[in-house]
Amino acid sequence: MTHPSPTGRRYFGHRRIHHVTERRFAQAITNLAEQVRLSHPRVGLVVGIARGGTRAATALAGLLGIPSALVFARHNTSEDTHLSASGDVTVDLTDLPAHLSGMAEGTDVLVVDDICGSGATLQVLRRALSAHLGADTAPVEAVLCRNLGSAHAPDLVVWEVDDWVLFPWEERPSSALPLVELPAPSEGGT
Repeated sequence: MTHPSPTGRRYFGHRRIHHVTERRFAQAITNLAEQVRLSHPRVGLVVGIARGGTRAATALAGLLGIPSALVFARHNTSEDTHLSASGDVTVDLTDLPAHLSGMAEGTDVLVVDDICGSGATLQVLRRALSAHLGADTAPVEAVLCRNLGSAHAPDLVVWEVDDWVLFPWEERPSSALPLVELPAPSEGGT
């Protein structure tokens, strides 16, 4: 199977819809928590990108036993499948400074989203966060899925995908493509 080179543009093979079932979601969160404990032990706050990253961030913060916060970002203009990335991302950090001020010195922020499609949302959020983080605080990025077309490489990824993804909190799209469950996460992620 040929995979595209990272371009910063979402890639869709149009062969299937990858399905993250509830079972796979739970396994993925456990996998990510272990990766964070092993490779980023200084994380003191989980920041979920609402909407898609909300449930993952909340579950991950619970497993890690640390607080969480939400930021709001919008990239897709609709919920239709196989959309090209516009590159136009809006971010609202209104509630974040209060959460950051309560962090212990020397701790990092874990930014969580469901998918890194083109990478634009994570890149815009990283730049926006930099104005609020101290010199010794680094954002660490974790996603359930990374589209193979993305030129952006988050720190922690559970699955690399080459088609549209259906998450447990989403309604099945109207599509003739088969729904295919993603495999169990590998030890240590990708």
